[in-house]
Formats: sequence, C-alpha cells, structure tokens
Amino acid sequence: GVAYLSGLIRDVPTAVHVEHYAEIVLGHAARRAVIDAAAGVVRDAHAGPVDVEAAAASLRRAVEPFAAEPPAGDGFFAAAMDAHRARVQARWDGTLVERVVPTGVGAIDRLLMGGFRSGDLAFVGGRPGSGKTAWVLQLAQAAARRTGEAALVVELEMSAEAVRDRAIAAEAGVAFSVAYDRLGDRAKREAWLEASARLEAVPVAIETRLRTTDAVAAHAERLAAERGLGLVCIDHLDYLADRTRGETAEQRTAELTRRCKALAQRLGCPVVVLAQLNREVELTKPYTPTLRHFRNSGAIEQDTDYAFLLYRRRYYVDKGMLDPDPAADFVGDSGKHRVELLVAKNRNGEVRGVELAWRPETMSFHEVTWGTA
Repeated sequence: GVAYLSGLIRDVPTAVHVEHYAEIVLGHAARRAVIDAAAGVVRDAHAGPVDVEAAAASLRRAVEPFAAEPPAGDGFFAAAMDAHRARVQARWDGTLVERVVPTGVGAIDRLLMGGFRSGDLAFVGGRPGSGKTAWVLQLAQAAARRTGEAALVVELEMSAEAVRDRAIAAEAGVAFSVAYDRLGDRAKREAWLEASARLEAVPVAIETRLRTTDAVAAHAERLAAERGLGLVCIDHLDYLADRTRGETAEQRTAELTRRCKALAQRLGCPVVVLAQLNREVELTKPYTPTLRHFRNSGAIEQDTDYAFLLYRRRYYVDKGMLDPDPAADFVGDSGKHRVELLVAKNRNGEVRGVELAWRPETMSFHEVTWGTA
C-alpha cells in the first residue's frame, strides 16, 4: 500500500553512508568465505586424514582478498628524497646497517652489491649431478656464518643425513666416502669429526618434511621468531607438492614461481630455489646453458631477481659428450674442475660469468683467485 511505499522512500540509504554500507557487505562476504572454507575443511576431515598445513593455508587464502589495503603514501620524489639521500650517504660512510646476506663468493657478492637482500628470489639451474645442491649448501653455511641468523635448507631430493655428510666432507676437506668407509684413514676420520664439531656452531637447519610453500612458510616463520632467519633454500622446484590450478607444466611452474616470490616477500629474507635445466641444453656443443634452458623457463625469467647457471665442462667430458681439454677442464694442476657460474639474470647489475673450482671427491666449490684455486 501507500504507507509501505512512503516508508521505502523515507528510509532509503543515502550516498553519505555508502562507505558504511560497503563495509557491511564486505564483512558478510568475508564471513561467507570463511564459512565455505571451514566447511570444506570439515568435509575433508570427515572423509579421512587431514593435511593441517594445507587446511590452514586454505583458510588463509579464503580471507586474504578481504584484508585491508595498506594506507597509500606520498610516493613523489619531493616527499622521499631527503631520507633517501641520508640513507645513501650513511651507506657511503659506513654507518648504515643493512640486512645483506652474502653468498660466500667474493666475485658474486660484488655483482650483487654485497649479496642478497630481503625479499629477493634467486634460481640456481644445472643439469642433474652438476653440483647445484653442493653450491646452495655452501651458500647457506656462508650466510649463517656471516649473519649469525639461521639458514633453512628445504631438501626434497635427498635425506638429511646425506646432506649433513656432504657439508661435513666439504668442511673437512676429505672425500665424501670417509663417512662410509669402515677401513678408512684415521687422520681423515679425525678431520671429519673435527669438522662436524665446527658445523655444530653454524645455524643451518636441514628439513626434509616441508613439501609445500605453505609448510615452508609456517616453519620459517617459527624459526624466524625463535632465532632470526637470514636465508631459505629449496632443493628443488619440481619436488614441491603444492596443489596448483594450472593444468600444464608451464602453468604449474608459473604458479610455483609466484608462490616462491611471495614467500620471500612474506618472510622478509632471500629465497634461493634450485631448478633443473631441460635437455635442450645438450643439443648444441659446448652445452653452455642460458636462461631459456630452465624447464618451463618463462615464469622463472620473469619473476626471479637473480638467476645462476652452473656450467662444468668436465661434466660432459665424463659423459663422453666432449673431448678432454686439460686447460679448459681443470684449474691449473690442482685437479679441481673448472666451473663457470653464469649470472644469467641480475635485476640490479651486470650479467656475466664467475670462475669457480669444483673438487669432486669432497663435492665442494672453491673461489678461484688469480688463476689458482
């Protein structure tokens, strides 16, 4: 009737209150999202065993779209330049305290202006057996020693025991086989034991049970709260078990890469991810890798801040794919293999190769200085 229609006109919301009404709508939408996500978790729990980390991640993703946006700041040069000048001048005179994670290789640190910084994502690529795991393990130890903060190595390919054996052998300068030789040399065993004692003081954590980026994030946040976290390394990308929406390998890699970048930004520390190179790298001699040789490389090229590629010529000689060349294969007469660590992407600097030496028996890399290792 007329009275009802009059009431509608009298009580109609006005534009003055539109923000308040929008907040009500968003609040109810957020509640519905949480209810739907929680109902899904309940259904899964009734159906069988529940992955707790995945359930928590599902709930978190359900409400993330409704999170408040950070307040917009004044991004003009005029508003920020005084503070920016002061920061750079403090860096010049040595009074600025920056959170920089060194790689342990002087030439690489110079290219990276001291090392990795908070939120950086780096990829390390190489063919199977080229030394990727060994290099990232040495990187984690160098970071932990220099910063005093924990370095987390998420190992998805090998056992934690095998990783520790590699770390001790490299630290001791003895062959990896020493830990397994029942009739070994006493002096080498003593060196192995002394190295294991030294590594106890290095805050590197090896974790083999963190199968998804959400699980890595949860564990890393606990570690950061307990003792500080300087670096996260994941070995390797293809073994992450995240559920992704993509149907193709390229789409899956793209989503995993984005999640790794989000992980670095969320944790506020560098994240280094190992990745395999595709077989195309072995189609053309001398088999030098490039960015496009990362498996499903498009997203990696786009999202990573740094990309490193390991090239060891002797690797292909041992496989019978190249003829021996002592000058190109070895560093002087040291018996160490010559390795080129190619900096294939450097968001803030030069792209070039750095020479390293690989000692096969200890599975360790060494910096080359003035032609020696």
